[in-house]
Amino acid sequence: MASSSSNNNASANNRARYLMRTLPTHCSCNLRLARRISWTERNPGRRFLVCPRPSSHPQRCADFFWIDGELYSDWYKHTMHRMYVSMSSQEREVFEDDAHSHQMEIALAVMEERVARMGDEIQAAKSNVASWRKMCGFMMCLLCVMFVLLIAILVV
Repeated sequence: MASSSSNNNASANNRARYLMRTLPTHCSCNLRLARRISWTERNPGRRFLVCPRPSSHPQRCADFFWIDGELYSDWYKHTMHRMYVSMSSQEREVFEDDAHSHQMEIALAVMEERVARMGDEIQAAKSNVASWRKMCGFMMCLLCVMFVLLIAILVV
């Protein structure tokens, strides 16, 4: 049972990493998209990205992206919405903080993965620079030898 739970968590984390790589980070206003959670009856608990400007702002763009897929059953949607509505404001705050904390853990894992990948790219670039330096050094030596031979031929 614990193995199944850890597999589900790993699968959810992999899906979240994939989504975070494919979703845009900025809206058409060139502002970082704000992450929100819908608690409507139709989309309870469903996360989305939206322009951070208030809806009343005259320059707000209409960018909107769902992070999560739609819930599979109406019963689940209804139950999630009822659960959220029945919570006290303090319980909602704790619930939302936990959800935000989980999102931050996923974002941290994605960033750590990116940092590791960039570290690998830096190492590859350094190795490439080192081989080019060796090749340039060899070419300079070869050029010097050719120059000396040319001078020797011209002097004789």
